[in-house]
Amino acid sequence: MVCRNISYSNRIIPHGQWFPIFIIRIFVGIFFAISGLGKLFLSEKREMLAQILDQANVPLASVFVYLVPLMELVFGLFFAIGLITTISSWFLFIIMAVATFTVRAPMIQPGSTISWFLDFVYLPEVLFMFIFFWFMFSGGGKASIDYAITCNKLRGECNDNQGPPDEHHHHEG
Repeated sequence: MVCRNISYSNRIIPHGQWFPIFIIRIFVGIFFAISGLGKLFLSEKREMLAQILDQANVPLASVFVYLVPLMELVFGLFFAIGLITTISSWFLFIIMAVATFTVRAPMIQPGSTISWFLDFVYLPEVLFMFIFFWFMFSGGGKASIDYAITCNKLRGECNDNQGPPDEHHHHEG
């Protein structure tokens, strides 16, 4: 019975792998787009960001107070719809890395190495960094504009369940 269930799962799961990737991409992308939108158009959010940038001694803080939210908005939207997903992931990863290591990590109370590490991995920015790191290499998945463009360029040769078509064509030479 167990072996039959495992066999069934192994046949069905690959067909649905696109779905959690799609949900994560949509949720995270919209989160960043809304965050950027708020910082661009709500003065209290923008002032809070300006204060954080000043306290972190970020050079050109008066520029980054607008540039960072604009990047969050634009690349968050691109990430959500799966357009230039890899590039969007890089930009959002960099934003999260800078936020993590210039603002959030220094706020962690000193203690044992294990205690500090646990506090570090509990930061939501670290989770976002891992999500973006994953998408840098995996792309937007089957339910993305990137995938549709790739399939169109390859004249619809995207019928596999394992990933981009380039990985499964064997060229003899």
